[in-house]
Amino acid sequence: MDKLRVLDESIITEVGIATQIVKSFPIVQKNRPVFVHSHEFYEITYIVSGGILHTHNFNENFAVTGDCFIVKPNEVHFFRKSQGCEHRDILISKSLFNGVAKIIPDLENAINSKQKLVLSLEDIHRLESGLNEFSKTQNLDEKKIIGVQVVLDIFRLLFKSSKTDSNTDTPSLLNKILDLFTQSDYIKKGIPLVAKTLQYDPSYLGRFFKKCMGITMSNYLTNIRLNYAVYYLSTTTLSLGEICDEIGIESTSYFNKIFKNKFNIPPIKYRKIYKNDSVHI
Repeated sequence: MDKLRVLDESIITEVGIATQIVKSFPIVQKNRPVFVHSHEFYEITYIVSGGILHTHNFNENFAVTGDCFIVKPNEVHFFRKSQGCEHRDILISKSLFNGVAKIIPDLENAINSKQKLVLSLEDIHRLESGLNEFSKTQNLDEKKIIGVQVVLDIFRLLFKSSKTDSNTDTPSLLNKILDLFTQSDYIKKGIPLVAKTLQYDPSYLGRFFKKCMGITMSNYLTNIRLNYAVYYLSTTTLSLGEICDEIGIESTSYFNKIFKNKFNIPPIKYRKIYKNDSVHI
């Protein structure tokens, strides 16, 4: 095996995300060097087309179109013996991951239980579209918004897949609601869109959610929105009005009130203290 190399977070931009498409061609020569490495950040890799041999923590699998891997900090992985492959690599800083983990409850447990999932062609097309937009965008704030949405999309799929595989006693309707509340449109438009999508009366959904979760659906959604707000306050220059538009809160005065109630600090003061740090949630 080739010498292990360790990559640090210096290769990731201030956005907290770096991404690239890697093309591998069929290898005919023997003893070709293999890039065996670990890193101090998280990496998401999925196969866009073709196939390649992927080793992750010394478990070897032949990865094909749609296979997606989550590689945690300090884990070793590498590719070799391609049959002609194109894969997407997404590097995620630990700071950004910690922020995302506050938006998707139990994300860390989901990753620990399952670090591989299978993406549909529709999933790949949607992710590639978002990442292409991310790469083209020059505005730093827009780049951060697009980037975190793509990362959330992938982790949402992982979280959903791990919940399905666990075969717990959690009602399927509750899992559907929780899944929708990890998607930006539903976070922004709220309970009415959830009820319309699931074709249930909002009042019934509210009672059902409270019975299962011990918290009202409105309070649950508000907590998610405020965690999004923390990310935007600490990593972007968006105004309070723009943040409210992104998270689906109509009034900046109401936003100020609920933010201070949750974090014991006004949002503007929070931004001054924690600018460029997405961990303090």
